[in-house]
Amino acid sequence: MDLEISEELAFRTPVELHYTSADPYAVRLTFTLAGDPPVSWVFARELLVDGVSMPTGDGDVRVSPCRAEPGIGAAPGPQPAPDGACPPDRVRIELRVGAEQAVMSMGTWPLLAFLDRSSRLVPLGRETSYQDINAALERILSCESPG
Repeated sequence: MDLEISEELAFRTPVELHYTSADPYAVRLTFTLAGDPPVSWVFARELLVDGVSMPTGDGDVRVSPCRAEPGIGAAPGPQPAPDGACPPDRVRIELRVGAEQAVMSMGTWPLLAFLDRSSRLVPLGRETSYQDINAALERILSCESPG
């Protein structure tokens, strides 16, 4: 996955996407920058599902498809976010904390393969039948965070 720190500084970094039926609505994205401990973000699987084909996300995590610039072989459909483009056939993931943000892009096909594997574990729309309601309620009542 490519990580963009600023317009001038972008580099590749290993990123792990993790999905488990124990938390059927969420995916965990973890990356490590040299000299720092791993950073994990947990967000809705639906953001990745929708973000492959259209811009989505109103909060700290935003996902959108990357497309070629208009007039350069671009297919009709969503265009990249106005504040930054990325190569076609990639998906842009923005992670925000206050005024700070990290922008990543990853190949659409590897992301689709990950989503396909996750939907084999828990089909989209069937998450509630896999959710351990008692464990979730216990976490809420004890003020513990999952994971």
